[in-house]
Amino acid sequence: MKQIELVLQNDGVKRNVIFPCTESEYQTTCKELELKDNYAFVRDVVEPKVLALKKDTFVNFDEINYLAKRMDSFDQKELFSFFAAVEAGNYVLTKDLINLTFNLNCYTLIRDVSNLKNIGYPTSYKYGEKVTISTLKRDYGCGGIYHTGSGSPSATYRFSGWYLDWNLTQPFTGEFPAGTVGDIVLYADITMTGSHYY
Repeated sequence: MKQIELVLQNDGVKRNVIFPCTESEYQTTCKELELKDNYAFVRDVVEPKVLALKKDTFVNFDEINYLAKRMDSFDQKELFSFFAAVEAGNYVLTKDLINLTFNLNCYTLIRDVSNLKNIGYPTSYKYGEKVTISTLKRDYGCGGIYHTGSGSPSATYRFSGWYLDWNLTQPFTGEFPAGTVGDIVLYADITMTGSHYY
C-alpha cells in the first residue's frame, strides 16, 4: 500500500516515486534517475504532507523505502501516532524518522478528548491549585504495558517526568501560571536504559 509519494530529481530528471517499492521498481527508478550513490533530491512531497520537511533536501533512497515499509506495517492507530509525533517533534533526518517508528510507545495519542475526565486529566482548575497528572510506571521493559516488541537483550526504559518543551528543559511542576488559558502540551521524558536489538 502506498505510504509515501515523493517527486524525486537527479541531474534534471524528475519522477514521482511511490514507497514502499518492490525491488524491480527500485532498480527501475535508480536507473531512470541515474542514481549512483542512492541519494536523490526531493523536489516535492505529494503525501503524506507531514513529511513536507523532506522537501528540497537530499534523501537516501534505501532509507525512504525502509521508512515506508515500516509505515506500511502500522495499523491505523500507530500511523496516527506516528504522524502526530512527527508534527510534535523535530525529525529532520530520515534515520530519525525510522528510529521513531520503533519508539512510538513513547507517545500517547488521544483522539477523543470530548471527556477528559475519562482519560484521567482534569477538565478545569482553580487559580493557585496544583493540577495532578497521572503518574506513569517509572521502569519498564519489553513486553510490558508500554512496549510489546521482542528482542535480545531486553530493553528497559525509565520515565523521568513531564516537560513543557520537546527539548525537556522546562519541567512541568503541576502548577499553571496565573492567566494561563487554552491547551498545554506536555512531553514525557522516557529514556532507554538498556540495549535492545531486533
